[in-house]
Amino acid sequence: MFSVTLSRYFGMPDVLLTSSGSAAIIVALKANEIPQGSEVIIPASCCPIVLFTLQLAGYKPVLADVEVATLNCSAANIAARLNDKTGAILAVHGYGGPCDIEAIMQLGKLHGVTVIEDACLAYGGMLNGIPLGGIADTTVLSFGYDKPIAFGYGGAVLFRDQGAATRALAYLNENTLLRFCQHQDVSVLHELFLQLPEFTQQRLENILLVKQTINTPLFSHPEAQPDTPFWRYPLLMTIDRRDDFINYARQREMVFTTHYQSLGALMTMSDVDNADFIAKRVINLFVRAETRPQQLLDMIDIVNEYRYES
Repeated sequence: MFSVTLSRYFGMPDVLLTSSGSAAIIVALKANEIPQGSEVIIPASCCPIVLFTLQLAGYKPVLADVEVATLNCSAANIAARLNDKTGAILAVHGYGGPCDIEAIMQLGKLHGVTVIEDACLAYGGMLNGIPLGGIADTTVLSFGYDKPIAFGYGGAVLFRDQGAATRALAYLNENTLLRFCQHQDVSVLHELFLQLPEFTQQRLENILLVKQTINTPLFSHPEAQPDTPFWRYPLLMTIDRRDDFINYARQREMVFTTHYQSLGALMTMSDVDNADFIAKRVINLFVRAETRPQQLLDMIDIVNEYRYES
């Protein structure tokens, strides 16, 4: 069974499949008995669907700024947003690189706040020998479009606590839209997941190529451990010329994405200067296993060849 495979891989006793990663977030919050109306801290640089999901489920997202060097939240970023209304922390591994998850968990324990690990872009990676997604007591995964396993549908929520898993199952039984319904396809998803080590290795080889061959001072690489299998490889421009670069690439018939935009642009009264800075300068290179070698080489060439007139 697919659930058993996930349980063994992540070292989490209980696994429930959901209709999406967003559904998994909602189920995780309900299973941990986070009251509606509570504040949930999330990084200001991540997929906006996370923010919308929390709002849809009746929670109040609170944005914690990220570090420019790592593009991830630190425990200090999150501590600055904690208060007596905080119900949970969603520890997102941004771009597939590990956030400061161990320190964030210590922070949550100190303040009695639930930490949910969001490994939707990061599974396949490791931290100190432990799979990303197997560190916190509750984890959410996605198998949607452009995820490490891009099945196009489905998610999962993983629990270390049996009580939380029991509550999650009861909640899913009452909310069928959140349940994994494509049971006829679960064997296909299972087979894809069994190939995760192979997919991850190819991703790491693509990332190594990027690191070894991009040598222009106009772009900086993120700080990360050497074996980080980024979702899309993020580069930051060292000058404020991102729009000019995107136009230059388009003239060469190459598309670069610019995830993620700052969630501060979607919420008033948000003080997230680093996320705002990243949003104006980040570009992404496709490094997934399916990326054609020539496509990646062409992207690298465009980055290295770009010049600007001051």
